[in-house]
Amino acid sequence: MKSYAREFEIYLKDIKKSSSNTLESYLRDVNQFASYCDENKIEIDELKRRAPGTLHAEVPQGCLIEDG
Repeated sequence: MKSYAREFEIYLKDIKKSSSNTLESYLRDVNQFASYCDENKIEIDELKRRAPGTLHAEVPQGCLIEDG
């Protein structure tokens, strides 16, 4: 899970050119989530299988923002 956090950090810095405050906030959240997953023995493969059917089902239509 930590390697995904590192990849996300690179994406935020190098591609999105996020501000240091944004970067700090996002990474804090991602690292807290990674710790939660580690503590509860949740594997990234399990999240990948579950996310498409659960995350979007809870978001009202029109609320998702596509990054062009």
